[in-house]
Amino acid sequence: MVLSWLPQRDRMLMDLLLETNFLLELVFKQEQAAACEMLLQAAEQGKVVLHLPAFSLMEQLYRLAGATKERRDLQAKVQQVLTQAQRETVVKDPLSKLERDFTTLLEVGSQQQQERLLDLSQRVSSVAQLIPLTAGIWAQTARLTEEVELTLSDCVVCASLLERAAELIPLAPKLFVTRDKKGFQQQAVRQLFEEHGCEIILNFQHAVQRLRMG
Repeated sequence: MVLSWLPQRDRMLMDLLLETNFLLELVFKQEQAAACEMLLQAAEQGKVVLHLPAFSLMEQLYRLAGATKERRDLQAKVQQVLTQAQRETVVKDPLSKLERDFTTLLEVGSQQQQERLLDLSQRVSSVAQLIPLTAGIWAQTARLTEEVELTLSDCVVCASLLERAAELIPLAPKLFVTRDKKGFQQQAVRQLFEEHGCEIILNFQHAVQRLRMG
């Protein structure tokens, strides 16, 4: 039986299971953003199949909202310090310029993050096999909260990926790629993925290397 989400492709094409940190690397231009971009481009070129929980697309919005709030809080604190400094010194012009430059830097940074998020969401949605939240995934999430030491959101992600791993072609190479070493490297989680022939890699750059090796 061919599952409805499964694209017509080479049966041995590598499957990469990804979670929210893949998106955050790209949105916030973190340390392994370049490797994540290579993986995304490889999927766009038909060299690999990406699988991502639909939940992760929503979770990145929550993370961006949190980062935006942190920027606003920082901006308010810095403005308060600069306002007090202007009261205490006769050299006001440099301080006023510093305040304007700092405000512009934060505003431009937030705008660029939002633009990257929207662009990334469109690219990922068009090329990745998104995993919808189902009753089965919610049931698996409930079980995971009792069986492994993960946050609730990580349990949702884990349940989504486990369901997809169980559906994939048995002989095709499968990798779960994540930077969440604290959560997903625990032995109990590894065993769950290994039951479906899925290896966990804790580095996006290593995933690029594996893809190049075939």
